[in-house]
Amino acid sequence: MRKNILYGDLIVIEKNKKKQLKSCVWTEGDLMYKNNKIVNVLNSKVVGQTAINLGYTEVKKNDEIRNNITGAYE
Repeated sequence: MRKNILYGDLIVIEKNKKKQLKSCVWTEGDLMYKNNKIVNVLNSKVVGQTAINLGYTEVKKNDEIRNNITGAYE
């Protein structure tokens, strides 16, 4: 599932005080921004989406043998 990447201004709690941050980038649904709790989103716009993870790919074993002296494939 893809999530939206957002850009905008946030209000976070930093060291038990509310602080307004400008020009932040975060993912939709995040509760934390740089280890600070997000209290309010002042404004935001969607600038992209996260990549789709298609899972693992298959690999094949290489049957070529390296030369013990040069390290080149034979």
